[in-house]
Amino acid sequence: MDKSRKFLNIKNNMKNVYESNAKAFDIQRGKTLFEKNWLDQFIQFLPKNGSVLDVGCGTADPIATYFIHNGFEIVGIDFSDGMLDIAKKRFPSFKWLNHDMREFELGIQFDGIIAWNSFFHLDHEEQTKTLTSFSKHLKPSGVLMFTAGPGHGEVLGKVNGQDVYHSSFSFKEYKSILNSLKFSIINHKLEDPDCQGHSIYLAQLN
Repeated sequence: MDKSRKFLNIKNNMKNVYESNAKAFDIQRGKTLFEKNWLDQFIQFLPKNGSVLDVGCGTADPIATYFIHNGFEIVGIDFSDGMLDIAKKRFPSFKWLNHDMREFELGIQFDGIIAWNSFFHLDHEEQTKTLTSFSKHLKPSGVLMFTAGPGHGEVLGKVNGQDVYHSSFSFKEYKSILNSLKFSIINHKLEDPDCQGHSIYLAQLN
């Protein structure tokens, strides 16, 4: 099997991987909040008690949990019912909706959108389309934060020992796409050593 077909098969199986490993993922997902510095930067651009869309929210902990504890109104979307069931039990008064980020239309806009360790599961074409959708779901001057890879390419990651697909553009490519959608990059860091090597983009809609 050639590499491209292998990647496609793994990509098409990701929903099943997350669905079958929802409880294990929740247990294994680190809760130390190593992301805090970046989450706080994101919060600086939000109004008090503002609205945040958590894309690929998973089981809601620790990312959505942090925003909820800081007084923000959270809506989470994910394509795994198993993940969402845990999120609903954890925070039953908030909205946890089954949507695929590649094809969602909520009909409302948010002060901020975060896609932490989720957006990079899309291929390049899907990422471009989804960034357009993100821009339509943000209020004027809304902020977007997402994690990606350190450069242009496709790689495999692991969820509970099973392969999952990752892809990324280069910084130059992300900047071009975001600028075309009227975003300005506020901050970014590739393979941030203080954030477990994550590559993060923080942008604001102009």
